[in-house]
Amino acid sequence: MALQQVLCAGVLVITLLCQGCHSQLDVCARATGINGGEDETPGNWPWSVTIDVGKIWLCGGSLINNQWVVTQGDCVWRSLVASTEVTLGLNNRAGSNAHQVKRGLDAIIPYPKYPSIALLKLSAPVNFTDYIQPVCLAAANSTFHNGTSSWMIGFPKSDFGSPPATLQEQKVPVIGQNECNCSHLFTITEDFICGAFRPGGICVDKGGPVVTKKDDLWIQIAVGFDTGSCHYYTPYTNIRLSEYQDWINNTVTGPKPGFVTFISPGINGDLSFQCSKTPPTTAVTTTKDDDSIFGGGTNLFHFAHIRSLCIVSLTLLVLLGSSAM
Repeated sequence: MALQQVLCAGVLVITLLCQGCHSQLDVCARATGINGGEDETPGNWPWSVTIDVGKIWLCGGSLINNQWVVTQGDCVWRSLVASTEVTLGLNNRAGSNAHQVKRGLDAIIPYPKYPSIALLKLSAPVNFTDYIQPVCLAAANSTFHNGTSSWMIGFPKSDFGSPPATLQEQKVPVIGQNECNCSHLFTITEDFICGAFRPGGICVDKGGPVVTKKDDLWIQIAVGFDTGSCHYYTPYTNIRLSEYQDWINNTVTGPKPGFVTFISPGINGDLSFQCSKTPPTTAVTTTKDDDSIFGGGTNLFHFAHIRSLCIVSLTLLVLLGSSAM
């Protein structure tokens, strides 16, 4: 009896110590997913979120636990944390959304050097439903061979005409580093993963999730980076999340995100790719650690980043105008 009491006490102590230290592997990314590239059914991609500043839509993002979102570093600015709002469970930007939830932010934490992602701490935790769930994330030792099937999720923005108002998916097969480097003027480092935009497809905005599937799990492998420029660059680049596992785990509070190892089967065809031109030899990177709107390590060498600058300027004018009235 004494031994049984000791064992029970030990179990109780371990349970108390581990409160809040579990990961989201038991709940992440169990959604139905692919809808054939058409308007998405509510709940198909329940980790997809939108980010607005001063009522102006900027970027997408993804929920990784009950109080944290990951997005692209240029999408958010620490000086505008009080004006930034995240919407979860959104399926249609123009219509009614019975399942949506809005949250302000407690903190914006950008990765300290370029290329950057950013973590957003919501003002309060959210309850998981069929329409709001966290996504699993690719673990640090994951591999993605040339041709790996993946999907980019988000609301579309278009440089030509009016884009659909409903959440969309775009299939983006992975392109290997060698082939991707052959198509760019700057070196594609391991911080990036390239995708092949399908001509005529939907061009969703940056910051949103790029996911692949392993068994019954959807795994986010990247954050949309220059997807807003996918009309102009083929292939285009996304930020590889598996490179940031340690930083994400050390930054996020509460339940840890569910990291899953994804290993591509077979031989990577990119290893035998032969470039017909001289590959680039210099990576273009810039690091900024100040608290300006571009602080946290950003670099404006993409067309999409120039567009972000214009949007921020407009947002600041709107906020200043509102405060003056």
